[in-house]
Amino acid sequence: MHYYVIEEGILSPSWFNGPAVAEIDARGRFLNADFQPGQNVPPPGTKMVKVWTKFPGEKHSVPCAVTLDDFEENERVERAAAEAARAAELEREAIKEKVRSQLAKDFNAALQIPVRWDPAFKASVNACGQSYGSGARSNAVDHVLLREDLTIGRIKRKAGDLLCEASPDWVNDYDIKKVYPVTCRACLKIAARFKVAA
Repeated sequence: MHYYVIEEGILSPSWFNGPAVAEIDARGRFLNADFQPGQNVPPPGTKMVKVWTKFPGEKHSVPCAVTLDDFEENERVERAAAEAARAAELEREAIKEKVRSQLAKDFNAALQIPVRWDPAFKASVNACGQSYGSGARSNAVDHVLLREDLTIGRIKRKAGDLLCEASPDWVNDYDIKKVYPVTCRACLKIAARFKVAA
């Protein structure tokens, strides 16, 4: 984008209070301000946009004008670059999530729990308001939430119980589409019995 520098010492009030886009007038001025000499300024009638620009090596921004065509093209290029960067970031996040999810699935499958279950965490009432009020805590652990009745030794659980706790309160399984690895030590300790039995 080509910048046409304005004579800063004699800026007209129109430069500050006028519109952002205006035409170069018949006297070759822009918003009643002169261009610095020695520039190949576009002809009168050309639509220009006022901008402040800091050139390399300069301490302060200086008033400039760019053609409306250049300005709009630059905006288009920057939008396209931002959209491409966003798409690339989304792709990276999707790949990262796919890997995380597969690792969680593999870990959970290795528990060999013989009934249907889903990972879930116990929501903390005093944590509501954190994490958008979901009840999630930074130190929350994921449990085994049983979907079927289960009996192992003296441990008897019904569908809806946690493997480590019967009749739990405030269990949160709102995001069952997203797989989390079980991190509850008590659940993992009980689940280990199935591996021994196998």
